[in-house]
Amino acid sequence: MNYPVSVEKTREYGIKGVFATAGGITALILGSILTTTFIGPVLGGILTVTGIYQFFRKREESKVTAVASLGVGVLGLTTIIAKNFVKGFTGLAGIGLVGYGIYNIVQFIRALKSRA
Repeated sequence: MNYPVSVEKTREYGIKGVFATAGGITALILGSILTTTFIGPVLGGILTVTGIYQFFRKREESKVTAVASLGVGVLGLTTIIAKNFVKGFTGLAGIGLVGYGIYNIVQFIRALKSRA
């Protein structure tokens, strides 16, 4: 006997599915942008400085964006040394996030069907 999935769990599946898929597509696009000759290091430097600035602010909600900005910035600066590593890393992360997002969207659809 299949019991209906709770509203909270259904919502969680939907939100995770949409944002993970969007994040994966963004990672794939960002990997292509960062590995260009001039844009990658410049964008990486800007994002690194922005991340450091946000990290030392006193607001707690800016810590997550600071770490994300700092991570992408360092990844952009890494293209100076290891362009293929950055391309492979962002590609792998993007594919993983898209897969996780699709899994959660399927779970969301199943949860909706169980509630009908």
